[in-house]
Amino acid sequence: MAIYLIRHGETAGNRDRIVQVPQTPLSTEGLEQAERLADRLVDHPVRRILASDLARAHMTAGAISRKLGLEI
Repeated sequence: MAIYLIRHGETAGNRDRIVQVPQTPLSTEGLEQAERLADRLVDHPVRRILASDLARAHMTAGAISRKLGLEI
């Protein structure tokens, strides 16, 4: 069994190196990063996706969820 620990994609706060609030969404680059990651995970035996309720984490997991056909 393998466990993949994935950090969310880029946010404007990450990019600008400022403290961000929990509901900070992914930036355009962060959304693209999440999509690229989802593409890479297609060939891996992922069976379950768990995510924080933070917006940026859920948005990252959502891209993976849609690509792999799994619920978060």
